[in-house]
Amino acid sequence: MMEAAGSRLGLNLATVEGRLAATAYALVQEGIMSGGYPVLPKHPDTPEEIDGIIARPNPELSGVIRGFGPYKGQEMTLLTGQDGHWVILNPDDDIIAVSNRNIPLRDRQNDLQEIIRPLE
Repeated sequence: MMEAAGSRLGLNLATVEGRLAATAYALVQEGIMSGGYPVLPKHPDTPEEIDGIIARPNPELSGVIRGFGPYKGQEMTLLTGQDGHWVILNPDDDIIAVSNRNIPLRDRQNDLQEIIRPLE
């Protein structure tokens, strides 16, 4: 993965900087998962798409969910847009996960978490 990214970008993989740049590029291209959830999905939503979901969530598909990963035991906010794609916010309202627009919504990776309480 890193070698392919390095050759594509014309980086010198013999240097630390070249290896770091190639690794970062490869991770962004392939996406980063944590506990089966997309932390940085492959080709993530644009900021405008994410802002639209946050500004106009579908109240029927949005609400409070149980935390996962480092947020286990806490409550997080699931905001689902009118098109079905979603954003998860941690207790500090930071975006920690978004749905992957490159695969169908019915794919397991895009499954919605169980809503334990509606939005207030």
